Amino acid sequence: MPETVVIKPGDCLRDLAAARGLRWSDIWNAGENSALRDLRRHPEILLPGDRVVVPDRVEKYEQVSTENRHAFRRAGVPLWLRLRLLDSGEPRTNLPYLLRISGEVRNGRTDGDGQMEERIPVGAKEAVLRLGGEGAAEDYVLRIGWLDPVDTVSGAQARLLNLGYAAGEVDGLRGPVTEGALKEFQDDNDLEVTGRIDEPTKSMLVELHGC
Repeated sequence: MPETVVIKPGDCLRDLAAARGLRWSDIWNAGENSALRDLRRHPEILLPGDRVVVPDRVEKYEQVSTENRHAFRRAGVPLWLRLRLLDSGEPRTNLPYLLRISGEVRNGRTDGDGQMEERIPVGAKEAVLRLGGEGAAEDYVLRIGWLDPVDTVSGAQARLLNLGYAAGEVDGLRGPVTEGALKEFQDDNDLEVTGRIDEPTKSMLVELHGC
C-alpha cells in the first residue's frame, strides 16, 4: 500500500527512495505526486510540510544460472555530493580538501573547474569540509538535503550565502540584511534592484547556484 511521507527539515527524495529500495524517479514520477511536481519542479528541492506519496515497491524476478556469480545493484545508490568551489567568481582549482561524513574521511582535490565529487552514505545529513592544507585550512559545515525551494525566503537566503552574499541567517525572514544581499545580487547580475524575490531574481539564483 502506498505510503504518504510528510517532509521534515533535511529530508531528501533520494534518501527516501534508497531507504525503501526504490529509485528517486519511482517516487517523483508517481501519478499521486503530480501536484507536487508542478509546485516544486525539482525532486531534490522540497519544503518541510510537503506530502510525498511513496508507491509500493514492485518485486522483480531474474532467471540466473547456478554455479556462476551474478552482480546486482541496489536501486537508488550510490548517492553523490557534488560541489563547485569559487573565489570571487573564479574556480578554486587543484585545491586539496578533506571531507568528514558519517564517520568516514575522504581526501581529494578539486578539478580544473573547481569541482569536487564524493559518494555519500544514504541518510547522511551533515558533513564537515576542510579546504586547503595545514596552516591555511578553512572549515565548512555542510547541511545535506536542507535546501528549500527558491521561491521561499529561506531558499533564497541559502542560495545567496552559498554564492558568497552576506544574507544573514537562513531563518525565512526577509529583514534588512537579506534585502541588502538581494539588492547586491541583483545589481551584480544586471537585474532590477528591488530587494524582492521576484521572478528574474529567482531564475538567476537557480541558474548561478545550479538548482
